[in-house]
Amino acid sequence: MNHKSPFKDKRLLIWGINNFLEKYGSTLIQHTSKISTYFEISCYNYIIKYYENSGFTVQVKNLDEKTRSFKYKLGPLGYPHNFSYFIVSKTYLYRKNPKTFQYEIRHNIPVQSKHDSNIFITPDIVICENNIASKRDWRYYRGMRKLYFIPNESLISFAEAKHYNPSPEMIINFIGIVNELMPSLLKKKNKSNRPAHIAPSLIVSGKGGYHTDLIKRSLQNRYSVNIFLGVFSSSAQIYSKYRRSEVITI
Repeated sequence: MNHKSPFKDKRLLIWGINNFLEKYGSTLIQHTSKISTYFEISCYNYIIKYYENSGFTVQVKNLDEKTRSFKYKLGPLGYPHNFSYFIVSKTYLYRKNPKTFQYEIRHNIPVQSKHDSNIFITPDIVICENNIASKRDWRYYRGMRKLYFIPNESLISFAEAKHYNPSPEMIINFIGIVNELMPSLLKKKNKSNRPAHIAPSLIVSGKGGYHTDLIKRSLQNRYSVNIFLGVFSSSAQIYSKYRRSEVITI
């Protein structure tokens, strides 16, 4: 495989997904012809592995009762309670008293804008507090169904998965999403809180070239964001215990 290419044998992605789910007593029954869908699923799993390798306890939630399969939410439509997700938690001692922090890692859930409460953006992967809201409004889905969303104050971080060779425009456009959802991260480099979370991340299958790598390094130096390029050839850059110092956290 060309390390700069965004293409990969679909069977390798499916094997990786099932290998990941087996650890949690689950399996994948959703199948598609699109490699981009399997790449997005894989990126969701990479984020889970990042938290697991960062000392969080990981729990799988809402598996199919009959098949024990993990049902990924592969688009913005569909109610969240009909899909599987993960919970990650970490406990610290404060003056000998334990305090547990718990978060959900969701897939394709709309998130409320920081600037306008009537605007919603749907990142591929969302780390959030346990606080999914809903409303029925004629402006969304013509009022025929509820809009489920994550209030902006409950957003912790997010990630976008792109199955392409990266272009300068693609990388810069990601900063626009950060500005809409978490603009404070663009004002100055944030210090990590406790517990630390992976900063908003763009995950791209292809590697690109010198110019895209230059843009990546420039943006990561300026802002609290991660730009992961060449993930098909090096997915461990996201979750490896040995490369954690290279991942920007908030």
